[in-house]
Amino acid sequence: MKRTQWKDALRKQKISFLSIVVIAALGVTIFLGIDFSADAIRKNGTAFYADAQFRDAEVASTLLLSEKDLKEIRSLDGVTDVEGVYLTAGKVRSNELRTDVNVISLTERINLPVVQEGRLPERNSECAVEQRLMAKMGWTVGDVITITNAADGKPEYLQNATFTISASITHPDHICRTRSTRER
Repeated sequence: MKRTQWKDALRKQKISFLSIVVIAALGVTIFLGIDFSADAIRKNGTAFYADAQFRDAEVASTLLLSEKDLKEIRSLDGVTDVEGVYLTAGKVRSNELRTDVNVISLTERINLPVVQEGRLPERNSECAVEQRLMAKMGWTVGDVITITNAADGKPEYLQNATFTISASITHPDHICRTRSTRER
């Protein structure tokens, strides 16, 4: 081989070697990124659900559960705490936007909401609203909202239909983004 051929061959080998090193480094970086991301998601999720005292199981009843029912559930082996919650459906409106909402009673020990702004409700005329819904509807803490039933009347299971927003919250039941409900 002539001297120029050797130079040309060595030059091509250096470029190939550098290409392999770069590709291997990218592969290692991607692998480590995925591995560390999964670990961070697991740790952050565990910490969030521990702070919120997220429930392990849920018992739903359309006929309501009595204190006796709650006591029976509490006495089951492996159950450490039981707390009743009321839930009803409603609709809210802001300008031209109307959407379905779930109205949930506040809990004291299980499924604790995380306050982002303001304070938790202290009166029957106050409510806390999830941060995503507040952004979607253009509300702020201190705004007054009205919850209606499907026929734009007062919801059957609420003492009030008009509430002052006292807090913007994140609720552990809805921490994952899901497909939005049908809007009207």
